[in-house]
Amino acid sequence: MITYIIKATVCSILLLLVYRFLLQREKMYAFNRGYLLFSILFSLLVPFITFEVKPDSIVPEDIPLPLVITLEETAPAQPVTTEKGLSLLQAGMIVYVLITGILLTRFLLNLYRIRQAIAGNNVLPYQGARLVLTNHDIPAHSFLHYIFISQADYNNPGTRTVLLTHELSHIRQKHSWDVLFIELLLVFCWLNPAWIFYKRSIQLNHELQADDTVIKTHPDIRSYQHLLLEKIQQQPAVSPASSFNYFITKKRLTMMTKAPNSKRIVCLQLALLPLFLAAVVLFSERTYAQEKKAPAKKVPEKVAPEGEAQDTTPLKRKPIILSLEKTLPPGPGASAEQLNEFKQLVDKGATPEGKVISYRYSKEDKQKLKAIYADMSDQQRREFPAVIFSKPPVRKSPTTAQLQSWGDAAMYGVWIDSKRISNAELASHKPEDFALYYESRLAKNAVNYGKHYVQVDLYTQESYNRMYTEGEESVYVIKKVDLKVRAKKK
Repeated sequence: MITYIIKATVCSILLLLVYRFLLQREKMYAFNRGYLLFSILFSLLVPFITFEVKPDSIVPEDIPLPLVITLEETAPAQPVTTEKGLSLLQAGMIVYVLITGILLTRFLLNLYRIRQAIAGNNVLPYQGARLVLTNHDIPAHSFLHYIFISQADYNNPGTRTVLLTHELSHIRQKHSWDVLFIELLLVFCWLNPAWIFYKRSIQLNHELQADDTVIKTHPDIRSYQHLLLEKIQQQPAVSPASSFNYFITKKRLTMMTKAPNSKRIVCLQLALLPLFLAAVVLFSERTYAQEKKAPAKKVPEKVAPEGEAQDTTPLKRKPIILSLEKTLPPGPGASAEQLNEFKQLVDKGATPEGKVISYRYSKEDKQKLKAIYADMSDQQRREFPAVIFSKPPVRKSPTTAQLQSWGDAAMYGVWIDSKRISNAELASHKPEDFALYYESRLAKNAVNYGKHYVQVDLYTQESYNRMYTEGEESVYVIKKVDLKVRAKKK
């Protein structure tokens, strides 16, 4: 959720900056209106767009069992009773609901005031709209199909014609719906501060559109400008109706006398297409698809000669190479005492299991390793095994369709908890039996290429629980010896 909010906010701000610096000064009001509304919807939806990306990576001979360092096995801890307080998420939801409730109440009160103003004044039909004649000296404004105008302005024929032309333009172009939309957005999506500036830009564009209609009907721009200057001294209209204010009026006066530049307008409009395409690339979501290409020709699985075991032992399988991006950045440099302690901790956790070395540390030792490794400089780290700190992989069980497809022995080699099994044994398993799986296509120079083309490593729930502690950071130790792969005997 936080990622979505950040992406939507940054995208909306960038699109608004483009509007403010490039489009707002151009006399293309209908286009600008569409741009602002589309930018809002685009910013809200673009984080949901998902692209499937095929990673360019070298596929190892086999998918190995990670060199995972788990906690030492201890007696089950006794349940500890703790007092439950408000979590950060719960507190955030309470704050969101309270603020949203206040904003929604204010929005509904504004609508109620407009309704009261309609009910408490004389209403007349006028060119498909409804005139609400008030006794208060307020500037003319409109909302939906109602035009609010003071009795004094209505009785002045010159002023009345110009003001009503302006407000009728708002009604016929349905500007009130834009305002209602942005007001509701501010109520429920107030976490994004950009919507406030979108609201101001939309309101200004509405006024410029209506001014353009007035100028085309009443070409006397100077007298119309004087009228606007008189009206900004009056009391503000009831929100969210269209209204006058000093800052908007100042920009309106400037735009009235500006001539449109057709070539510049066309160039700006055409430049928006790559802008939105770039925004899709920057703010959309990416999922990385696993390559599942099968060879054009299937080769039957070869049976190993009698007395010769198939090459499936962990010694012949490459250890996993984790992304070094998950390790800590170099520190300022550790002391000699820290380096000595680090070496002792690494050696302390090494546990030979046959010819394979695994590592087990207590939670306290993990914390010490991380603290010292964070202080070590890049040069100091080169003298020790690479240590990577990473969260355990998320549980993912295969689907029933995947289990069935892996039964093809000519295509798939299957391992369960690092032990090779026959493909037929998969029929006795269910998807929920497994907590994790890896599927990888073998390189052509792999030992088992020709015996099978895709390797599948499955890990049971028990194996996952033994290897990983969910939610707790794991430590990976990468040594030079770990990267050696025994050559195949000829």
